[in-house]
Amino acid sequence: MSLPMAMRYRYLRETARTSVGVFRSDIHGRGLFCLRDIEAGEMVIEYAGEVRTASLISKHLQQDTLIFYLFSGYSEYVDG
Repeated sequence: MSLPMAMRYRYLRETARTSVGVFRSDIHGRGLFCLRDIEAGEMVIEYAGEVRTASLISKHLQQDTLIFYLFSGYSEYVDG
């Protein structure tokens, strides 16, 4: 899908409820699942968590807390 970013957000707003849903997951309790086939490059959610570095994540993982991260590249992660 090669739409300009503003149009991708508009399309996301119109289709998000029919594209994905939150359901029970055996892995983490709840998870985001596709409700239809998703095209390569199609935006299905906007996630606005904090971007964290690998060194900060290492510190958090040494603590006894439950934290999930979404990978956004090789050196940055989004706090999920």
